[in-house]
Amino acid sequence: MNTIDTYIFFFINGTLSNSVTDMIMPFITDLKNIWWIYIVLIFIALYDKKRPYFTLLLCLVLLIAIG
Repeated sequence: MNTIDTYIFFFINGTLSNSVTDMIMPFITDLKNIWWIYIVLIFIALYDKKRPYFTLLLCLVLLIAIG
């Protein structure tokens, strides 16, 4: 099992990597830069006026996924 995990890790990091995501991902994963997530959640909450419960559920799921 360890061999398969290592193979998948090197496949993703070696084959599927690109320079754009190499620059963006450290910014996204840094806990000090989490403010943008709240801006996205507020935008989503204000955008969908027809389905407020769906928007609230979506924001809740996003917060759980981030946490």
